[in-house]
Amino acid sequence: FESSLNWREEGCRMAGRDIHLKGLSAGAFRVLLRFLYTHTLPEREDCGEHLECAEMARIADQFQAVPLYKHCVRLFRDGLRVANTVERLVQAHDSQLPDLEAAVLLFLKRNARKFQREGMSTLSALTQRPDLMHVSIQITTTLADALVALAPNFRR
Repeated sequence: FESSLNWREEGCRMAGRDIHLKGLSAGAFRVLLRFLYTHTLPEREDCGEHLECAEMARIADQFQAVPLYKHCVRLFRDGLRVANTVERLVQAHDSQLPDLEAAVLLFLKRNARKFQREGMSTLSALTQRPDLMHVSIQITTTLADALVALAPNFRR
């Protein structure tokens, strides 16, 4: 970031040129600047910029905007549904934020029966990502543990 804005070396030659921040979309940058300058937190899960909540959480974490990060984690958690559990777990993994992964796994544990009835077909999304075998194992383990705990007469 600093090298992109190194005015002393570049002088006025930088004026009017685009600044590229790798891994940061224009929408996420607008949300970050809005927060940094006005302390305004996004009201909607897409932050009003058509973003994935996990992306904004990753950016907030990267720039150490702790209140924005915590808010994005809350929005991410509140947006969890059986139908998007697997998609959200992939987003959490890709963002490399343990708080998001933990939120999805806790949701899955609390909604194991409903996921078993309504969400099993969403697991097919993982076939597109062979690098996420451990995510499949996390889901399977979480579901198995939760369902065993819910079955009072189940014997091991």
